[in-house]
Amino acid sequence: MTNETLWLFVIDTDTYAGGFSRELTAFCTGQICEEDCHGLPEAEALLAADPVMAQCLADLVEYCPDEHGVARPCALSPTPGWWNDGLGGHYPDSLRHAVTPQQVYAQKVAQLTPEGQAHIQEIGHYPAYLSVAIFLSEQPSPEVRAFLIRRAHDYWAMAAAPWTIIGFRLLQRVTREELVCAYSADGGT
Repeated sequence: MTNETLWLFVIDTDTYAGGFSRELTAFCTGQICEEDCHGLPEAEALLAADPVMAQCLADLVEYCPDEHGVARPCALSPTPGWWNDGLGGHYPDSLRHAVTPQQVYAQKVAQLTPEGQAHIQEIGHYPAYLSVAIFLSEQPSPEVRAFLIRRAHDYWAMAAAPWTIIGFRLLQRVTREELVCAYSADGGT
């Protein structure tokens, strides 16, 4: 039996994070995705501002393959307390049965083609990916956590972002492999 542990430093926002996740990660950690250069200026800014912490984070950040096999230092993460209506609307749980999301959803459905409308029955409740999870190989020290929090706030202020940081989380993902059955070379147990 083996266990593999991955730590995730998560930045929760109030907006879909797909438009800024890589740049935010690069600004906070100095690390960019292997396949593209999204966040290169932000990564260089960290290297110039704090080369010692940049090296510390270079040693700490883990690259994990996405659904296409591209190694990335971050991924979108579902945000607790928020949901998606299936057509791009994101709402806090407190609005799950409110009138406003229902009205917005009805307006979006009305804009669909008749074929698209045929597949829509009612408002959906799906995970809302408003968070950015940065992959780390080990639990970050309090100093590193404080640095990441400060850098996230600095990025938000510098970018004059139309989104707000609503919190931070540290998660531990443990993957466990356990032998269930062994087979001999001829296929027998």
